[in-house]
Amino acid sequence: MKFAEVQTFVTDITRAREFYEVTLGLQLKQAHADWLIFALGGIEFVVMSGATRQGDCHEYGRRAGTVLCLETDDIDRDFCRLKQSGVSFFSEVKTVPQGRFVAFKDPDGTPLELIQRN
Repeated sequence: MKFAEVQTFVTDITRAREFYEVTLGLQLKQAHADWLIFALGGIEFVVMSGATRQGDCHEYGRRAGTVLCLETDDIDRDFCRLKQSGVSFFSEVKTVPQGRFVAFKDPDGTPLELIQRN
């Protein structure tokens, strides 16, 4: 098996497009009234509207779920840029044996991570 695509559901497609395309800088491949397709490391990241908000993920790392991890070559630069754009982070950048990471959330509370590998 291999990944065909990654999907997320959002409450507001316009707000999601602003976040994923403008704030995060993902490359938009297609846009429709109810869904967006972004190019993401050789696979498609599909954002679909029609979801209901499930609440804040204040227990990040303690509740079962999936996290979209975005690799960067300069985590400090991207952390500062995103923080200045108003992105809500769970912590400061942390160092682990595999590299460095920081977790944040999209406007619907879906958790994401920036990672920089050693």
